[in-house]
Amino acid sequence: MACWREGSPDSMGVSWFPGTGLFSTKPITREKGKSVFRSYSKLSIHVLVLISILFLTTSHSASATTVVVETTLGKIPIELFDADTPLTVANFLGYVADGDYTDSFFHRSMPGFVIQGGGFVFSEGSVSAVPKDLPVANEFQRSNIRGTVAMAKLGGDPDSATSQWFINLADNGENLDGQNGGFTVFGRVVGDGMEVADRIALLQVWNAGSPFDNLPLIDYSGAGAITDTHVVYTAIELDTDNDHQGDSVDNCVEVSNAGQENNDNDDYGDACDPDDDNDSLPDEYEIANGLNPFDGTDAVNDNDDDGRSNRVEYLDGTNPELNEASLLLILNQLIR
Repeated sequence: MACWREGSPDSMGVSWFPGTGLFSTKPITREKGKSVFRSYSKLSIHVLVLISILFLTTSHSASATTVVVETTLGKIPIELFDADTPLTVANFLGYVADGDYTDSFFHRSMPGFVIQGGGFVFSEGSVSAVPKDLPVANEFQRSNIRGTVAMAKLGGDPDSATSQWFINLADNGENLDGQNGGFTVFGRVVGDGMEVADRIALLQVWNAGSPFDNLPLIDYSGAGAITDTHVVYTAIELDTDNDHQGDSVDNCVEVSNAGQENNDNDDYGDACDPDDDNDSLPDEYEIANGLNPFDGTDAVNDNDDDGRSNRVEYLDGTNPELNEASLLLILNQLIR
């Protein structure tokens, strides 16, 4: 297998027209995606990301950064190798932070070898290149085995990786570890992600002209224009709590909550919601006092039959399971 490379062109937009291999090219200016870091320079972004990674690897070495690749066919969670490849991870997360991978797609599929993305976006019927940052130094450390994620680069230049990355569908170490300085593996697919990757690799591949001569498409007949319903889109975002849910859809960003359980259907999942039944009684209080944190009727009930609701007792700081008036009466009788 030839050296795995980045595709081109980088400076022209491409519109797909009926048939395969037919292109209409036109200049397209694609700006960097919007980001919370937009007020900083690109160098500042990479410095900030790198500092964060170095802090994580020294203070929390057991916790790796995780991202989720949302695709048309499902999600692919990826655990990044922050400690082994800090420069490459910082480079990758810079593109993620800028939103550059939004509307990107898998543009190359070689079944039994790799699927590759990160190079191009498809929007409003036209293809344009992902804006490139400065190339990152090669950090080859790990073998390109099945399920690993590595950077694509130009042939004959080990330090030329920019935005494009690929997922190894097989054990490709014998081929990729020894050429061009070795292809930098900076992460691995976790969870059920390889099932999604394998589904993408099963799609029929079409020749839409270089660099899309191995383009995986969904339900494309070979006639008519290639549209957004045919490409395998990818969007990448951080997964702060490593629960395989992207932060934008995670109802508990800071607390692992893979099932996204949400008893009261509010903005917070059960794992981080202080009041899972919205009855104004904190879960900790309900549990400590024998109440059900998932039963919204608890607040208006009067568990100890003292004429005061559980909510009133909470506000008064008394025990909803203990009838203080009856207890006081018994104590007075005993004293007499």
